[in-house]
Amino acid sequence: MLDIHAFRWGDFSAGLQDILFNVILLFAFPVYAILVLIFAPALLFDTVRYYVTNTIVFFLSIFKENRPEQEPLTAYSPMVTALVPVFNEGKRIKHTLDAVLESDYPNLEIIVIDDNSQDETSRICKTYQDRGLITYLRKEQWSGKPSSLNYGRWYARGEIIVHLDGDIVLTRDAITEVIKPFRDPKVGVVSGNLRVYNDRESLVSRLQ
Repeated sequence: MLDIHAFRWGDFSAGLQDILFNVILLFAFPVYAILVLIFAPALLFDTVRYYVTNTIVFFLSIFKENRPEQEPLTAYSPMVTALVPVFNEGKRIKHTLDAVLESDYPNLEIIVIDDNSQDETSRICKTYQDRGLITYLRKEQWSGKPSSLNYGRWYARGEIIVHLDGDIVLTRDAITEVIKPFRDPKVGVVSGNLRVYNDRESLVSRLQ
């Protein structure tokens, strides 16, 4: 006898969907649990960080409102020594010295260390020294910029030392601005912003 079984495709499809749904549920729970374990600490940390950060900002804002104003720069004006090592800077040293002498910083000494220049540098610097505007030191043998700076430090009286090249032209408030951060005792070194004005004179200045 031929046994024939008939079925409806819709019933089979519904049963297959139930099986797939159960399989998905079977694997979904472990995956969900793993995701929770992975992201829950990050979410908790981010929430705590958010509230802690806002709390700190709140108290800092209160502290800032109540703290005394920072002392004006006129109350903090330690002696500053500007060390200017030069070598054959006859074409530019006058501009450099004039700019430093026009500085609005009230407590400043200028020391020029001549590394045995063979041009007009010595003659120009001596005219400033004769007027009592700078201290001029001339070395009889070339030894390089680091050696010149170390030599100049022996004569420096300033609490803070500013290094300048012989072809730099400062703005009037440059030294005043560079000294301001030193009001914080944690600050040990400050650097200024260099802008090249003789960028057509040599390949090196163009590259700067």
